[in-house]
Amino acid sequence: MSNLDIPLTRPSFSGHEYNALEDVLKAGWDSQGPKVVEFEEAIVKKLGSRYAVATSSCTAGLYMTLGALGIRKGDKVAVSAFTWPSTAFAISLLGGIPIFVDVNEDTYNMNPIVLEEILGDHDISAIMPVHLFGNPCEMKRIKELAQEGGKIPIVEDAACAIGSMQQGSYIGENGTAIFSFHGRKVLTCGEGGMITTNKERLANCLRLERDMGVLPGGTRYQKKLFLKPANNFKLSDIQGAIGTAQVSRLEEILSARALVAGEYHSRLANMAGVTLPSIRPGDLHSWQAYVVTLEDGIDRDAVIFELAKKGIETTFGTYSVPDTDAYGLEVSDCPIASILENTTLALPIYPTMLKRDIQRVVNGLGEAIGV
Repeated sequence: MSNLDIPLTRPSFSGHEYNALEDVLKAGWDSQGPKVVEFEEAIVKKLGSRYAVATSSCTAGLYMTLGALGIRKGDKVAVSAFTWPSTAFAISLLGGIPIFVDVNEDTYNMNPIVLEEILGDHDISAIMPVHLFGNPCEMKRIKELAQEGGKIPIVEDAACAIGSMQQGSYIGENGTAIFSFHGRKVLTCGEGGMITTNKERLANCLRLERDMGVLPGGTRYQKKLFLKPANNFKLSDIQGAIGTAQVSRLEEILSARALVAGEYHSRLANMAGVTLPSIRPGDLHSWQAYVVTLEDGIDRDAVIFELAKKGIETTFGTYSVPDTDAYGLEVSDCPIASILENTTLALPIYPTMLKRDIQRVVNGLGEAIGV
């Protein structure tokens, strides 16, 4: 890793974050407290949802939300097949059954046509689309199908999609969505998650689940009123302070990432054997990752190795979850996801990436695939 001088990602921190961190350290309270509340309020103001609940991770947020919606042992949840495995793990850890929905080859997102077939074949208790790499799903059609299926709740895995927009609205503004602040995401505080929703009852349930069942309110040292057995999925004030500072710079960070993506678009447009990411009209991509698809016959893993020798860090897109050992399906019902796991390639992208480094990546990719 030390020889990779063009990393896959690099967080964007400024004086805002350093000052926020200094303030919280001087305040003498670093566990969940007022800075987490400020972070939640900043997200509500930015995205336009009524409520935001900070959590220790996006995975915790998915688990909490599904549990609050009543997902229990034996319940079937329709979930995108091409995603980070924790999306499906949140279902399984509650005793639910993931029903994997294959994806579109061009957007990498849940295919509504396949979802419609699954809704006809299974009694589905919830739908979990994933805005993969920051590219918004076809939410209009997914919501129509959920309504037709009996008002099936939708839980959006928006881990990569902070700042992504669809038809002029932020992802997370008009539904229940969960974001990630892991180090590779658009905004980061090291680790952490945020649930946005417009449902007051759900938000209250989530706060109980996050805080070990403690009734919100009171001072930090008062005797607690525990209403139910629950988890400890709290975020620290250290993370909250950094997160709030990051939210204040969202447009700046998104703009910088979009410029890098635009450079890749123009420089890779005519490269044989490489298919660029596809965005639907009216959508705004956050560019958490810039993922291309390599032509069948190109050894993707060999390309990663060759680029690493040139000092360039790349990686595979993500997983076909039904093909992982965790689920061990002998024959995948999601052939597109299976193909994409072996043909997608994530290129370096971060706000401070220089044009000369983008060109190095482009040149290195062309040499690695032999064009």
